[in-house]
Amino acid sequence: SGYNTSKELAMALSLSIEYTRKQFKKVKLVTNLFGKSLLIDHYKLDFDEVDTCLEGIDTIPESLWAYWKIYAYAQQTEPFIHLDNDVILLEKIPDSVLNCDMAFQNKEMFASHLGYEDMLKIAKSTKPNIPDIIYSGKNRWAYNCGVVICNRLETVWEWCSTVDSFILDEESKLFFVKTKDKNYTNHFMEQLFASRICEANNIKVGEIIENFSYKTCSKETKLVHFWGGSKRMQVVSDKISALLTRSKNPVLDIPVPDADVFDSIYKKNIWGNGSGAGSSPEESLQFRELLEMFIKDNDIQSI
Repeated sequence: SGYNTSKELAMALSLSIEYTRKQFKKVKLVTNLFGKSLLIDHYKLDFDEVDTCLEGIDTIPESLWAYWKIYAYAQQTEPFIHLDNDVILLEKIPDSVLNCDMAFQNKEMFASHLGYEDMLKIAKSTKPNIPDIIYSGKNRWAYNCGVVICNRLETVWEWCSTVDSFILDEESKLFFVKTKDKNYTNHFMEQLFASRICEANNIKVGEIIENFSYKTCSKETKLVHFWGGSKRMQVVSDKISALLTRSKNPVLDIPVPDADVFDSIYKKNIWGNGSGAGSSPEESLQFRELLEMFIKDNDIQSI
């Protein structure tokens, strides 16, 4: 999820649900069985509907996280609005944007997001299985997919089909070997593919944040997107907690699962050297020798 703990993810989602319900009647979670167990069964998040259509997708590496988003879009059977788990709508989306065939959070111009040009160059040299429209498009921007509004399901079906062919075909292997920045690999097949597919089909596209730039985004109040490492900042967690306290949201009283505590300890290296200094090969040598002798002397075959 990108958050420090599952509790911080649950808090952000709870706040997102509160704000989203101010404009929309139904808020749906698309996840797998683990996500349902964590967010619904444990944290008791107040979603109106839960869809576990992501269960069983085991052939796609975790590094290609954008695939699950696009796959989820393609499973929908009616117009929808997607919010990333780090997006909170602060203001109502205007009807002029909601009624577009497709709409996105904002444009990401090639001039300020240089990774798209790099991805296109690598694609042209490695020739992965992607359609000509990805290369031939004239748009010099991609679309940030923190928010995706879809009133034309055919577009997301084509989008998902294009991504399937791209990442599952043998011809694409060299592309993934050549690309070092996996974030831009995801942005390439998610955000650039979206731009070029919409352009090729003459789709009417809306933007929630128009004339986006890093200098102006902090002044926009339509939404908050905790992209990148910002969602792991303490000030962000404190602000979310304060807003949830104001609304007396019950998620604040639910403890973090034990497994999540240990995950956090290891990620932050709180004990040092993984499980602490005593876990190093040098420090644990005598213990390991004693353990091996005990297992051998007692003819222990399984543990």
